[in-house]
Amino acid sequence: MFCFEQGTLAQLPDYADNVRFETDFPHNTCLIPDSRLSPNPLAVANAHIDRFGSDVMRKVLYGNAARVYRFDPAHLLLPS
Repeated sequence: MFCFEQGTLAQLPDYADNVRFETDFPHNTCLIPDSRLSPNPLAVANAHIDRFGSDVMRKVLYGNAARVYRFDPAHLLLPS
């Protein structure tokens, strides 16, 4: 969800149940070869959370994958 997606990013809320974040690193559209030249990945993620809300971003970042692969992400939570 970096610069190459800006044209369609506005449609994300309409398709939030069908979008998954890709992590096939390294990828020609990721923050390589030098992520120091790009915005901080955490800042990019936080900007999208602020823009689209935590419900949409939760689906995109892990919820949809958990649903597709029938995985309960609660198993990843550490006890408090």
